[in-house]
Amino acid sequence: MDRIVGLGDWPAWPACLAAVVALVISIRAQRDGRRSADAAEKSVTTAEASVEEARLSRLASERSATVAEETPADQRREAAERRAAEEEASRPRVALRVEYSGGGMFLLRVSGHPTLAPALHAAQATNLPPAPTT
Repeated sequence: MDRIVGLGDWPAWPACLAAVVALVISIRAQRDGRRSADAAEKSVTTAEASVEEARLSRLASERSATVAEETPADQRREAAERRAAEEEASRPRVALRVEYSGGGMFLLRVSGHPTLAPALHAAQATNLPPAPTT
């Protein structure tokens, strides 16, 4: 028995070994937990970025749809404006000029209109008296 007594408290050695094993397992578990928490944070960040990207994509598609709807209407409006401007530009211009001929008579001179000018010139040639004024 003297040999056993020389080792000290022998049941404490297996308990100490079990404590060291438990410490190693605890350290590894803590390290794994930290990695898991970091991975979870990274996953959350990635998910938030994905949600933001989806939101931006939705907004872009809404803008694209709005532009696609407005484009034909804008083209029709621009075509109508262009046609109206062309019609206005091609319309003959008439230059009217009132001249005093003396004795209370005024003459209306027309130039620039191919169909109206001859008719007014013929009316001027008849030398009609001025219309009465009230």
